[in-house]
Amino acid sequence: MIKKECDNLSFENDHFKTVKYGCCGGDDAFAVYDFRSDLIIKGDVKIIKASIPNSEINFFASYKDNDDDSSFMGTVFYSFNNIDKYQIKISKTKTLPFDCEYRVPDIFIFSSDSNDKFRQDNNEYTLWSLNKIHSKSQINNISLKVVFECNAYPKNDTIIIPIINGKPFGKDAKIQTYTYINK
Repeated sequence: MIKKECDNLSFENDHFKTVKYGCCGGDDAFAVYDFRSDLIIKGDVKIIKASIPNSEINFFASYKDNDDDSSFMGTVFYSFNNIDKYQIKISKTKTLPFDCEYRVPDIFIFSSDSNDKFRQDNNEYTLWSLNKIHSKSQINNISLKVVFECNAYPKNDTIIIPIINGKPFGKDAKIQTYTYINK
């Protein structure tokens, strides 16, 4: 039996998703769990999934705002399952302009291969460039792209997190820090 306190619950082939709707202009909180109710990933606004054709390997990515520690803007989550998952904490070097929306950015999977496709209706990428891989360490030539939008000054600030051998920046550390430099 699955018990979760949420506003919406949906089931997929190998996981289920919960949504808690934000109140009073707050962001919706999403989470993905395996069928033992172990957390795979959490995030604000959306969680994206990447499916690899003809492979049992899939992964998720999301962003969660960091309200409790002002030295961090937020955290990018990158997860294969409830055990094999990474956090990239985005630190900042100075105060950001208050009139820019730096809270919850758009998050994408970037691939230069035109065969890789995105379906917006379910926030899912199909990564044909990785067709038939057998190991997470074969995941290369893609990046997590985090785009912060500033409405006051027409510009987007982008953080690129390369996935090298299946790991953010190619590093084994499960919790990493990336320093954002406001330009």
